[in-house]
Order: sequence, then C-alpha cells, then structure tokens
Amino acid sequence: MSRKHVTKQNATVKEKLERDILNFLDAHKKEAESRYNALISKSEEIYLRIREDFLEAAHSILPQVNQLLLFSDY
Repeated sequence: MSRKHVTKQNATVKEKLERDILNFLDAHKKEAESRYNALISKSEEIYLRIREDFLEAAHSILPQVNQLLLFSDY
C-alpha cells in the first residue's frame, strides 16, 4: 500500500470514529434528558401529594386548635 492510500484510510477511520463518538454522546444526552424529565415529573407528583396531605391535615386539626384557643387562659 502506498503511503497516500494508508493516510486516506486513516482519515476515513478517524472520521468514522468521530461520527460514532458524536452519535454515542448524542444518544447519551437524549437518554439523560429523558431520565431527568421523568425525575422532575415524579418529584412534582410527590410534592403535590405531600402538599395535599398537609392541607387535609391542617383542615382537620384547625377546629381542634380553635377549640383549644377558646378555652385557654390567653
């Protein structure tokens, strides 16, 4: 093989390797973004559930607190 032919092959291999790496990084980025968005969505669901539970607990306790305040020595 001539030197020119070997150099051309090396350049072709290098270009293919670069494309493969870029494709891998792009796929990894998309997968990471997908997992991130899924986690954000799940955390929003958990936050809303906790908030709703807290509000329900506050509403159920509020009458008892009012009764305690009415009969306290303040």
